Amino acid sequence: MSLEVNRLQELLKLFTPEQLNYIAVRPFVRWDKDAAKQIGVAAETVSRWENKGEIDEAVSLMLNDGVLTAKEILGRSLAKAAIEITQELDHKSVAVRHKAATEILDRQLGKPGQKLDLTTGEEKINFIIKVGIDPDKL
Repeated sequence: MSLEVNRLQELLKLFTPEQLNYIAVRPFVRWDKDAAKQIGVAAETVSRWENKGEIDEAVSLMLNDGVLTAKEILGRSLAKAAIEITQELDHKSVAVRHKAATEILDRQLGKPGQKLDLTTGEEKINFIIKVGIDPDKL
């Protein structure tokens, strides 16, 4: 891993969710005030952030690795997303409960009989992955 990627990882852990949102949109606008407006904060708020220098550094580094920034933002929402899905298990609709259960099982165990196609040149190789099945019984 490059020094830039390591530095960006270190920086991203320091910021508030609001600051992460700013970092994500800042490269796509001309001015700081435009990025502030997009995330719903006053331009003065952004200019007063004590760690504004580190934020600007992260914006610069993010131009080289936006995926890392996106993963940090999404990673902070994983628990909230998991709670949302698990709460659907108690929904009054059987269809909603079934969909939530299927979603959880598929994410944790993989879809049963998940098909994987690999194509190289003119060859096509098909794999079927069976979750929870003893390979000796196939």
